[in-house]
Parts: sequence; C-alpha cells; structure tokens
Amino acid sequence: EAMAHELSTVRARANTPAAARPAAGPRSLSPTPARGPERMLTALVVDEPSRWAQVQGRVSLEDMTDPTLRRILGVVAELVEARRSSTPAQIVSRLSEDGQAALVTELMALAQSVSSKDEVLTDCLRRVRTTSRTRRLAQLREQIQAAQDTGRKRELDELLAEYQRQVKGGER
Repeated sequence: EAMAHELSTVRARANTPAAARPAAGPRSLSPTPARGPERMLTALVVDEPSRWAQVQGRVSLEDMTDPTLRRILGVVAELVEARRSSTPAQIVSRLSEDGQAALVTELMALAQSVSSKDEVLTDCLRRVRTTSRTRRLAQLREQIQAAQDTGRKRELDELLAEYQRQVKGGER
C-alpha cells in the first residue's frame, strides 16, 4: 500500500545512528510519540490543515491514542474551525509542553517526504478508524463481562445493543 511504501522510506532515514541525530527536547507529553498511521495522519494535516475537513468526517480526536498527536490535531482543528491561519508557526504558538514544537517540525519533514499524500491519508484514516473500532469492541466486551458477572441486566442489554451496532459498522 502507499502508506507502507512511504513509511519504509521514512524508516530508512530514521535508522541514522543516535549520535548523528539532534538531541531531543527536555521532555514531551508522551515519551515515544505513536508511529505509523496516527503520526502520518497528523503530519499530513499539519502540512495542509484544509485536510482537517476530510479527517473529521472519518475519525475523531478520541480515536488518536497518542496524547501529543491528539493535542496537535486539536490545535489544528481549533484554528481551522475559527477560520484562523493554521501555519506550523501558529500551531507551535498554541502548544505548551516542551518537545511539542520539535514534534511539529518532525511532522512537517515527514509530510514533505510523502509523494502520494492523498492515498496515504486515505490509508491512515482507514487504519486509525479500524484500530479505534477494535479498541472500542474490546472495551465493550470487558464491560459486558462485568455486567454479566454482577447481574446488571439493564446495563447488559444496553451494552449488547451497543456492541451489535459497532459490529455492524460502528457509529460516528
């Protein structure tokens, strides 16, 4: 797939010895930001914030597991919805945690390394949504088991109905 090809290109550059790489900032919101689809999705939206309209119709901020990437996308969403300039500088100015500004720079470089951005975005959206749906189903199974174990029939019925909705295609 297009994303796999682009990620392999980026990974080759990431294999630079640690001594040759610039030092990381003092600390970041998450010690190791998510790799893969969430990171690439965020990179593509930071690179071209108008993509947010396409993204928000398919995934939500809650679908993002990495809190730093979720925060960056949240800032882009706020700026786009307020019809304000959403340049990387504007995004960085709204971030408060150490390391987040450096991550925005890394994301811009990642986005610039992608040749087929629309295809990669579509693939990332699909992967993030699938992962989120899988997590949600696992969470519902745990809640269903707990409701069964404690004899909460009404809650069990509600959870089973929600589980069935998710299995049949999920709700957005």
